Amino acid sequence: MKITAQQIKHLAKLGRLELKTEEIKQYQKDLSEILAYVSKLAKWQLLDKDSQSSDLESRDFLREDKVNQYQNPDDLIKQAPLEQDRFIKVNAVK
Repeated sequence: MKITAQQIKHLAKLGRLELKTEEIKQYQKDLSEILAYVSKLAKWQLLDKDSQSSDLESRDFLREDKVNQYQNPDDLIKQAPLEQDRFIKVNAVK
C-alpha cells in the first residue's frame, strides 16, 4: 500500500508535528514499506491454531495485590510538592 504525502501531512497534523519535505518523503517510504509487510502477514493463514499456541497463553503474569501500610504517612505527604487536607495535590490531567 502506497502512502501519499497528503496522508503523512494529515498524520503529522494529528500528532501536532511539523515535518520538513525530506521528512515527509522519508515517512512516506517507511510507512509504505511497513504497510506492505503487514499486508503480507495478513495473507498468511494459520492452518492449525493449536500448534501455534504457546505455554505463554496459559500462564498468569499478574502478581497478587498486597496492601502494605506505610509506617508514617504524614512524612510521605510532606515530601510532596503540594499537599491539601492530607492528600497529595497534583496538576489536572488534560
